[in-house]
Amino acid sequence: MIQPTPRHPRKKITARPARPASQARGAVLAETLKMVLMGTACTVGIWALNRSQQERLWTSADQAPLSFVLPGVPSGMNELVLADLAEFRDIPWASEGLCGLVWAQLNRSPWVHTVERVSTAEPGVIVAHCTYRQPIALVQHQEYFFMVDEYGIRLPGQYGYQPGWPLIQGVEQGLPEAGQVWPGEDIAAGVRLVKLLLSTPYREQVVAVLVHNYGGRLDPVKCHVELVTDRNASRILWGSAPGEELEENTAAQKLSILSGNYREHGRIDAYHPKIDISVFPDRFVIPA
Repeated sequence: MIQPTPRHPRKKITARPARPASQARGAVLAETLKMVLMGTACTVGIWALNRSQQERLWTSADQAPLSFVLPGVPSGMNELVLADLAEFRDIPWASEGLCGLVWAQLNRSPWVHTVERVSTAEPGVIVAHCTYRQPIALVQHQEYFFMVDEYGIRLPGQYGYQPGWPLIQGVEQGLPEAGQVWPGEDIAAGVRLVKLLLSTPYREQVVAVLVHNYGGRLDPVKCHVELVTDRNASRILWGSAPGEELEENTAAQKLSILSGNYREHGRIDAYHPKIDISVFPDRFVIPA
């Protein structure tokens, strides 16, 4: 006889009461805060590491010689300007007021026209934005030669004769300090004339501007300013200095005559040993 298998009584399932909504939101908020705190801890750790690396880099920069960057400095002038900053090379990069001191020193440099701004870049590096004085002519003083810029400011150095540079001869005033304007109306007139010639295609044919008789100081009857060309030292009688003309051709008219000679003959002196361009506005005269 088969005995029936006894049945186990069913367990009574008791329903768990639902979590209040406020508790659910609290749990989510707790998890969120936990994640935020973990992220913040990681960020702080990374920042601390970067800060430590920066401090080591700064310390290294303080111990190393300063380096200077001069954007826009003319070719060949970089080392000349850096020589004026040599005294700052061993000053710590983080020194208070260093940029101001560099600005003041550059402002005193004879090679610098204006200092626009000085700032720190990466550790150990200072960047200085300046405009620079560039030579446009040689000036002879006794047996020596000196450079001047477009404002007649004497630049540093003493030179031998440099072919290819316009030469101003006959200057009466003595030698100024580097960075100072060369005194005298004669050299100012010579610089003005050089600036006019620099914009012409025949500028290389003029090797010298002579101002010995500026204002007629040696002989009021003779030409005040002359040009010397590169062809057997031929002479062009310019006349009065630019802007000082009286009853003679203007500077523009004189340049027009030279341009016509250059186009027609390839030479501003038209292959003559001496011409006068101060008399007639449309042609030159061959002096007797």
